[in-house]
Amino acid sequence: MTSLLETALRIADYKPQPFVAPIPIDGLVTVSLMQNGVPLDYAVRGEAPGWWEFKPNQKKLIRTRSAYANEISTYLQALPRFYTIACIPSGEDAWLCVPYSAADAEQRGWSRGEPKIVYLIDEHIEPFDVLVTRSMAGVLIYDSLDHRLGTFTISELCKTLQDEKPKQHDWLNAYNIIQEWQAKAEQEAILAKVQNEMASVENRMKFLLEFMGARLITNEKRGNGYQVTWQAPDGRTYKMGVREDGHISVAGFCLSGTDSQHNLSSIVQIMEEAHRLNRFDVHHAYADYDGNNDDDDFPF
Repeated sequence: MTSLLETALRIADYKPQPFVAPIPIDGLVTVSLMQNGVPLDYAVRGEAPGWWEFKPNQKKLIRTRSAYANEISTYLQALPRFYTIACIPSGEDAWLCVPYSAADAEQRGWSRGEPKIVYLIDEHIEPFDVLVTRSMAGVLIYDSLDHRLGTFTISELCKTLQDEKPKQHDWLNAYNIIQEWQAKAEQEAILAKVQNEMASVENRMKFLLEFMGARLITNEKRGNGYQVTWQAPDGRTYKMGVREDGHISVAGFCLSGTDSQHNLSSIVQIMEEAHRLNRFDVHHAYADYDGNNDDDDFPF
């Protein structure tokens, strides 16, 4: 019988050989393996995700080359297999997936069939593709596509779920995740578009005001235009209706119907001149503007 001391000495004298391992993420990754009965652990940081051969050098690893296809296949065959349904992309070469059979997956350690990320996907896949994945200490690594278990487009799955009132709760789980993701993506796209438009309009307004020494305080979207609050060089504050091109739609005081002929630069001059002439109405130029018409009521 081998003594504990002999085992410790054998491990201490062992010279690790080059080996192949997957790096699923860009960051700190712990690589653990058993080589000739000797357990080895290495911390890998800063390596690009992928399949690599490493050469041990004392306590460090040196990446020597990309792993060959047969080496990757041999590695994957030794890991537990799960069938998963692809839901949504989760960064480069990774997808959020759910188990093809939640009940089977739970029996083998995938609790409650919760969504997990599958890493190192090296080919084009679509939502609802069935993937063969391998579990590496709970981290899912892509193996291959599996067309035998069926795949759906969203419209096909909608019809299937409606017709069968399903038994296929795992497909339904994937469908709900994808639908939620698509709705969120659409909302984010709309929000980003509005924010970009607002930023563009705001920059134009700032330029027109600052050109005359005034400054923008706020601009609020109102109907087809904006309600803009700005401060003149003399410190007085005004609120006006402004179109997206920077021209005035509602000044908030009488301009004899010429509001739209002025923009945020020229109106600064108009206000300065009106105050020089001591026009009483400019002291109340505060437009309650909704952006939908040029006949808003003003509180004065």
